[in-house]
Amino acid sequence: MNATLKNSFVLCLIAWLGGGAFLSFAVLPTLFSRLDTPVAGSVASSLFSIYDTTGLTAAVVLVASAGALTVRLGGLWKRALIMAAVLLFLQSYIALVLHPQVGELRGVAAERARFDSLHKRSVLLNSAALLGLIALTVTGVGALSRGDGRDPGDNI
Repeated sequence: MNATLKNSFVLCLIAWLGGGAFLSFAVLPTLFSRLDTPVAGSVASSLFSIYDTTGLTAAVVLVASAGALTVRLGGLWKRALIMAAVLLFLQSYIALVLHPQVGELRGVAAERARFDSLHKRSVLLNSAALLGLIALTVTGVGALSRGDGRDPGDNI
């Protein structure tokens, strides 16, 4: 069972971090450099719908697997659980609140300043999520490499 939980954790982490990095550093720059901004924005919005759903799903599985591993093994999995929970909260806000607001304002000339403000917040929070996923990766690797996943100082 521990192996299944660890594999679920790793696969979701890879999917979310890899997808976010590829979208941020390859797909979006290519879209906006080769297409007119309104068209690129429309395509990006469609892609973010998929990415948001993937991120939410991965975050839920990360919390569930890290939670189960915390109960079973403790140690660094406790840190992974806290980090995954924070990322779930962040991704939920981005996907369920922020991106729908940005979508409503896209192309509305009278709301350009508000759109720009929300878009900037979206970029910052998505960047924070990617950095959080990198930190979670480091913590997860530490937990996985210890065999039982415990901190050396744990008495559990």
